[in-house]
Amino acid sequence: MFATKRAVCPFDCPDTCSVLVADDGRSCRGDPADPYTRGFLCAKGRRYPELVFSPDRLLTPLKRVGPKGSAIFRPVSWEEALAEIAARLEETLTRWSGASILPYASSGTLGAIQGRAGDPFFNALGALSLADTICSAAGEAGWEATLGRRLGTDPETAVDCDLILIWGANPASTRQHFVPLLQEARRRGARVVLIDPYASRTARLADRRLCPRPGTDTALALGLMHVLWREDLLDHAYLERHTVGFSELVRRVLPRYTPEQTAGITGVLAEEIVALARAYAAAQAPFLLIGYGLSRQRGAGQLFRALACLPALVGAYGRKRGGALFSTSQGFPLDRSAVHRVDLRPVPARVVNMLELGKALGAMAEQPVRLLFVYNANPAATCPDQNSVRAGLARDDLFTVVLEQFPTETTAYADIILPATTAWEHADLYSAYGHYYLKWAEAVLPPRAAARSNLAVFQELAGRLGLKDPVFSLTARQWAEQVVRRGPGGLSDDQWAALWRGEPVRVLPRGANPFAHGFPTPSGKLEIYSATLAAQGLPPLPDYQEDEPSADADTLHLITAHPHDFINSSLVPPARARGGGKRPVLVLNPADAADRGLKDGDLVRAKSAQGEVDLPLAVSAAIRPGAAYIQGLVDPTSAPGWSVNFLTSQRLSDFGGGSTFSDSRIKVSKAGERGGDAGGDH
Repeated sequence: MFATKRAVCPFDCPDTCSVLVADDGRSCRGDPADPYTRGFLCAKGRRYPELVFSPDRLLTPLKRVGPKGSAIFRPVSWEEALAEIAARLEETLTRWSGASILPYASSGTLGAIQGRAGDPFFNALGALSLADTICSAAGEAGWEATLGRRLGTDPETAVDCDLILIWGANPASTRQHFVPLLQEARRRGARVVLIDPYASRTARLADRRLCPRPGTDTALALGLMHVLWREDLLDHAYLERHTVGFSELVRRVLPRYTPEQTAGITGVLAEEIVALARAYAAAQAPFLLIGYGLSRQRGAGQLFRALACLPALVGAYGRKRGGALFSTSQGFPLDRSAVHRVDLRPVPARVVNMLELGKALGAMAEQPVRLLFVYNANPAATCPDQNSVRAGLARDDLFTVVLEQFPTETTAYADIILPATTAWEHADLYSAYGHYYLKWAEAVLPPRAAARSNLAVFQELAGRLGLKDPVFSLTARQWAEQVVRRGPGGLSDDQWAALWRGEPVRVLPRGANPFAHGFPTPSGKLEIYSATLAAQGLPPLPDYQEDEPSADADTLHLITAHPHDFINSSLVPPARARGGGKRPVLVLNPADAADRGLKDGDLVRAKSAQGEVDLPLAVSAAIRPGAAYIQGLVDPTSAPGWSVNFLTSQRLSDFGGGSTFSDSRIKVSKAGERGGDAGGDH
């Protein structure tokens, strides 16, 4: 029997589902009143009670008594733990300054309050500022340079579209509430095309699949544009009125991307490129869905520039249906400055890119980090170049605090561990990045044992350090009321009341075009030519730049992706929610396996310039030749907590400071055989 307790799924997922929770919290189901998620929860969301009541939960503060990395702790009281943390903070500020304190937070929860609860505290201390780049920074930078903000076509309009182009996304696993819209569109006659070098679950829903070489998507997008231009399949009126720089693109870029030249780069047949371009131009309502994984490669900034431009060539942004969806995250009437409180800073911040944590924690860093405070994150699994990261975490002169729900790879290196509440045990505000519904959720259960919310912990520490700003005494609801805008440009009175009742509030009218009144760019138009990028010394037009070739032709392009039943390694039980305890596998095309004398089931060694891992081999035609595929799981059979990020590097994207997880080069051989060098830091 379910009560009327409403909750929201906090996982890092575009769908941000509404949830109904039983009185005792032991079961849950989707809320049928949510217009987007419509009462359906994925396997990850349905298992949230397991997370809340897991016997693995951290339920008391812990203090390290063994070597770093050994995970040997003793229980302590909150008073002892907070007193030591406060004393260490004061010592660090006195001896070295706030620039020696690094807060590290990511997407362990998507709640706007609990997710960023430490920002005012660390800003007031003058701590280092963490650039949140690990997920999609390059894609976001490219999108914003073209369209102005992270806005996109309403996903609910996809049912009325006649061509759905899914580029580098796997909604069947990572955006599951889009799938019913996709299926309904197909029933109405829409064609679905998937562009992906790996045949994910979504391939079963597609009418056609193009399989480009990894890292060449920008060339493919420009090749499609070339055909649209060469065959005069353009919406000239739209380009003239609503874009800047198309003539420059024609003059300086597109002639180099004939179907034949593009085929040579991408491995996609020239006739397939021509056929897709013609189908895209002929569609009355073409819908482009773009995956987040595409943003994790060296050329992602330019790729997202090209993808953002593509619908403009056929006028899709100007139609009632069609367009493109990457993210909706900047479509909400929120004043996030009320959360971040940068105004509390005594001095400008020195910024650390979270992808370069290994460098920041290095003993030879220019200004070493002396105190690390981790919450909503598990950098000892998720950061690239894990050997470097874990070496930094093992420094004896680094004091590390981890505020967590479960033991993780990172808690093993902590000096103090603080037990955190789950989303059902605290209040929070939730926007989304896959739809336009804003949600508020009260706590539906009391905190288990000694667990405390992120907000409560940072407010307590603020009091101990004598910080007096009123923000340090606000409740989560009071803070959220400052974040959500009300009135013109914000929520109406009815929406305001509905939000606090726990109802999903739509912030963009159903089917509304977010670009109907122009683009939030400096010119007010879609900027194919970006003067802003030109002023920064960056290429002003979208273009493809081939990566430098590997020194060894035997290397493979590593693709990493989310598995079907797992989101991330932070704030989840160690076993079942991490892929059910299954060991990850490395997937190779049959041709690549045969070339290396490997067969299905072999234990193989994957080696890059950063590290190496051993794991079973799966041979499958699902992956194109020249690439290797590993799901982003933590290996439960590996005592140190193996992750794929022993193979990835701290190299950054073309602009935006983004990750290059999907640009690693590896060599694969039988485990126990010498695999050779992987050809440098790729």
